[in-house]
Amino acid sequence: MRVQIRNRSPIEWRYTEDGFLRVTMCVLREDVRVYAQGEFKEAPEFQGYKELREYIPLEEFTPEALASLEGMEVLVGEHEWRIPGDATSPADGSIAGSPRVEGGGIFCDAIIRGKDAIRRITEETLPEWERLIEVSAGYSGELIPEAGEFNGLPYDARQTNIRFNHILLLPAGEGRCGPSVRITNQRMEAAVPEEQKEKQTLILRFGNAEKKFRFSNEEDRKEAESMVEEERKFNASQLEKSMSEKKELEAQIATLTAKLAEHDKTLQDARAKIDELLKIEVQEAKAEELANQKNDEESIVSEEVGSSEEKEKVLNSIRKGDGDKLSTMAERRFKTVTWVLNKKGAKAPESWKQEAYDAAFDTMALNAATKPQPKVERVLNGGAVAEQVSIQSPRERMLSRMDFFNKKENKNGK
Repeated sequence: MRVQIRNRSPIEWRYTEDGFLRVTMCVLREDVRVYAQGEFKEAPEFQGYKELREYIPLEEFTPEALASLEGMEVLVGEHEWRIPGDATSPADGSIAGSPRVEGGGIFCDAIIRGKDAIRRITEETLPEWERLIEVSAGYSGELIPEAGEFNGLPYDARQTNIRFNHILLLPAGEGRCGPSVRITNQRMEAAVPEEQKEKQTLILRFGNAEKKFRFSNEEDRKEAESMVEEERKFNASQLEKSMSEKKELEAQIATLTAKLAEHDKTLQDARAKIDELLKIEVQEAKAEELANQKNDEESIVSEEVGSSEEKEKVLNSIRKGDGDKLSTMAERRFKTVTWVLNKKGAKAPESWKQEAYDAAFDTMALNAATKPQPKVERVLNGGAVAEQVSIQSPRERMLSRMDFFNKKENKNGK
């Protein structure tokens, strides 16, 4: 960051007739402040918090809160809760007049009486660690658990019922509420020729971005505070955004890792099934199942066609798949049922799934098997082979097949 301030006019401090220093200060501002463990009151709802982000609402700067600030002592060094008749260190000043709310903060005048405190405020040649610039308010209040967000900053609790006890002056960088809570002074300008009263420009650069602040002398301190506050909020919002994006990426990685594990398991299961299918017993069972279905397909189609040529054409269309592939058994059952229904001028319901087509196929095969079918017998007639056709019922076909196998077994037994 680079700051440029041009054409600053000479400034004088304000003193009372008795020589005390009169300053204007911002003692508290609407914002989110972070308190470390031990700084906030232990309560069941805040157990386990390592730090607590507390929101100080503008609406809590009530007339009662402002009235409690009137006349409060101004200290230097460390916070000391002031109790009547029990102060261990003297005060260096006190709040004067009536506090007021301006631009999201509480402003008031203070009379500084301590000689060393006046010196540390007014001598601009002192090092920053010694000059008294920032302000920290000592006050009591109540904490209400409430999650929310203010100016891009999340918070866990909200302060309410604010009552002031004292005000502490600190060097730059030591105030909890940041550089905007400080002595603003509204100092008096010394006599300066009109031609020298030019507007000042303060330029703030961070990265490739540039923000300009233009102000007159009477407003220079407020504009400088605005510049610093703008930078702080920008950095805080960028950090919060980065943390949020990091959490989202971590969640996505966890989801993808879980999906990868699921795919790995699916692949392992598929490999196990392939290994199982490659076993000889499984292959034989599949071959037998395929042969039975092939017979059923032929029986069903035979019921609907009039010639062997047409039958072969239909069977070929049922068994042929995409490209050079053959249809699966399930596809063949689907095609067979669809073909028969179309042949009869019917159509399967749209709600049918593969299980319905399988059941319809089995029913059609059973119907075809229970009808009498021609039987072809080959007999030897004077050295020539002749064909004799007869009609058999399902029972006759079953008995004839049993008789055939029995004769074959007896012959092999001899």
